Amino acid sequence: MPALAIWGWPTRAGSGRAGRRPGRAGGPGGLGRPGARGSGGIWRGAGTLLRNPAFAAYALQSSFAIAVFFSFIAGAPYFMIGVLGRSATE
Repeated sequence: MPALAIWGWPTRAGSGRAGRRPGRAGGPGGLGRPGARGSGGIWRGAGTLLRNPAFAAYALQSSFAIAVFFSFIAGAPYFMIGVLGRSATE
């Protein structure tokens, strides 16, 4: 059992649609669905996605992880030169 299925989140294996390929005409997310083409469907889908609490949790967690990583990278030269006393050419 996948870890995500424990919390009740649908997984690819447990959704019953493992054989289908998204993006095909008539399939889930395919071109056969009304409103799938044009910018109206894109903005409507983006609004739905942004109101989804699970998406917001994943987006905030990823944003925080990236912010921590970039802070570490930005602070590394200061730490090496200022705190550890290394020269800039070393």
